[in-house]
Amino acid sequence: TSLKNISLHQNIKKIGEGAFYGCTSLESITIPHTVTTIGNDAFMNCYALRSIELPYGVTVIDENTFYGCRSLQSVTLGDNVTTIKDDAFNGCTSLQ
Repeated sequence: TSLKNISLHQNIKKIGEGAFYGCTSLESITIPHTVTTIGNDAFMNCYALRSIELPYGVTVIDENTFYGCRSLQSVTLGDNVTTIKDDAFNGCTSLQ
């Protein structure tokens, strides 16, 4: 719960289901362009997360990916996003 910032290694291809679930202090994360998949609930209840930039390789934003990220103000989608699944941004009350 005290993790504030993270930069993922360039060889990462997938952020697994629930990977950062409940990291309530997470403010920022750098996702490399090699990531193609972000699993369900990956950032669920990351209350301090303010913005996210998804790389061009990501095609699907899974269910509940950012659920409850109440400080999330902006999301930059890569050009290849084709599907945003149910409740991906539910509870993101600051999203503009």
